[in-house]
Amino acid sequence: MDITGLFDIIADATGSISSATDLGSKVLDAVRGDDRIPDSVRKDLRHMIDALSAATLTHAKLNQAITLLQMDASDRQDFQAKAARYRLIKKRGGSIVYEFYDPHGQETPPHHACPVCYEDHKLSILQPIGDGDEKCPTCKTEFYFG
Repeated sequence: MDITGLFDIIADATGSISSATDLGSKVLDAVRGDDRIPDSVRKDLRHMIDALSAATLTHAKLNQAITLLQMDASDRQDFQAKAARYRLIKKRGGSIVYEFYDPHGQETPPHHACPVCYEDHKLSILQPIGDGDEKCPTCKTEFYFG
């Protein structure tokens, strides 16, 4: 089951919880002034409505968590698509960096990406600092290509 299927199930559950809460409130209102209904029944109805309200809150939290997971999955897919265009290389000075390569010949200039940031699922393009060496603008790691 994918995340969209989970959203559908949660939406169905929300509708059911909401309907049950409304029905419980209506029943409680209907028996409010009726002396034939024991106080214990009214108390149980209030507890049921409270439990359904708590379920609604839990549902909202679950829905938020699934939304965050969906965003995280989308971010990972975006990173993986971009990262697939890099390969790990060892430069002459011994530094190991990710080098951009484009088998499709698009017009992206040659460059390197920081391996430290890459491990954190970030693509940070190294910037020249002189003598052919480069530095990551994000984590500030320097790479010597000497």
